[in-house]
Amino acid sequence: MPEENLEKKILENSEKLEIDPNLENKTERSVENEPNVDRTQENKEAETSMVSEKGQDSRKPQGAHLVQSAKSVREKKIEHILEVDLADVYSKLSPRDKVLFKNKGEETAKKINDLLDSAKIKVKKILSLIKDWLSIIPGVNKFFIEQLAKSKLDEIVNLKK
Repeated sequence: MPEENLEKKILENSEKLEIDPNLENKTERSVENEPNVDRTQENKEAETSMVSEKGQDSRKPQGAHLVQSAKSVREKKIEHILEVDLADVYSKLSPRDKVLFKNKGEETAKKINDLLDSAKIKVKKILSLIKDWLSIIPGVNKFFIEQLAKSKLDEIVNLKK
């Protein structure tokens, strides 16, 4: 009975532990580089314990962070395109409007970035996102918004090419 409780506690604690993948890679390299090292049962058990509950090998580098960084680079480019020629307008906004304008601009850039990931670019959707964002600026002519949105749209579509 006490052994069963001890085993349960060990299993529960081992499930909570997270292994640093960088440390595992260093260990694997050092073992692989040594020609006379035997792969003992402990090493084999350690490798099998690295497989998560979902069946994924935690030693393999995850490509998600690479894709994420690539997206963030493109997203930053989109944000830069959106903010070009708006420094004067932004400086004249009230502090409350500045925060709203900035947050809506970042959200718009993220949505545009997601739309650019698709095989077919939805130009009308991107244009409406830009116009909605620019409509936050008080007292701006709708024709100016339309013209500015179209010029920004052209630059953004060129990012995809």
